[in-house]
Amino acid sequence: MKNISPDIVANGSVPYAKRLQKAGMNDVEQMVRFEKADGFGEAPLPALVDLHVNVNKENAKGIHMSRLYLMTQEVLGSNPLNFKTLEKAADQMISSHSDQADTAYICVRTELPLMRNALKSEYRGWRHYPVCFELKKTHENLECTLKLDILYSSTCPCSAALSRELIQANFKSSFAEGNVSVEDVHEWLGKSTSINATPHGQRSKARLELKIDVSSNLSILSLIDQVESALGTPVQAAVKREDEQNFAHLNASNLMFVEDAARVLAKSLDQHDLIKDYKVEVTHYESLHAHNAQAVVCKY
Repeated sequence: MKNISPDIVANGSVPYAKRLQKAGMNDVEQMVRFEKADGFGEAPLPALVDLHVNVNKENAKGIHMSRLYLMTQEVLGSNPLNFKTLEKAADQMISSHSDQADTAYICVRTELPLMRNALKSEYRGWRHYPVCFELKKTHENLECTLKLDILYSSTCPCSAALSRELIQANFKSSFAEGNVSVEDVHEWLGKSTSINATPHGQRSKARLELKIDVSSNLSILSLIDQVESALGTPVQAAVKREDEQNFAHLNASNLMFVEDAARVLAKSLDQHDLIKDYKVEVTHYESLHAHNAQAVVCKY
């Protein structure tokens, strides 16, 4: 019979008696899947998972990390990724360490691949949306947090106004003699030397942190569409000339400072009944400055 070494985790001594808020693993490689109704298909997606429980006995040596790994692999492998699934995993994590743990923490990070249509043409292209499910379970409380990153474009209103001033001055100089016809203006506007300034735009990111109920049927796909529609200038994948032209038009029609973008998103999320609380962090990766512009808005 094979000799089994003693269980050091269960029987080992501790160097200092102290409770631990968390013990476990992070960046565990797993596969997750969504229900087809979620809009992402049923194909498994690679994910990184953090798994922790607390250690509320001061003299407990540690936890059995392999238990957390195997349980969560089984639960995530046989159930679609949502907060009800994570609650099931958290219950098993706590029960497997019931002699020393009463709190479980789970975090699942993955990217949602979506085929997105171009603005005008028949082109389509893949966009990947980083998403994170966080759950904290105790005997008395359950916290569910959905985090989502969405890229968009932003064009500075101040830069647009300054550009218009230069174009006006150039126009006035070009037609100082007066007697201007519509045809003259049309021809002038088509010259590369006429529009002598353009506003600066930048790729931007909205990071959403949403508190929702464990049984909420919040559609992530609908949420992405809602946020991109509110901002008005989502980044594109495959495009033709007509798409790029329409994108330029959308940016000119939706000039925004970072503060504007934050308030636009707050207004959109305030109308969503399934979101109990939120924090939105908006970052504009400046093309004018070496630093970024940022704004944060919360529901309460």
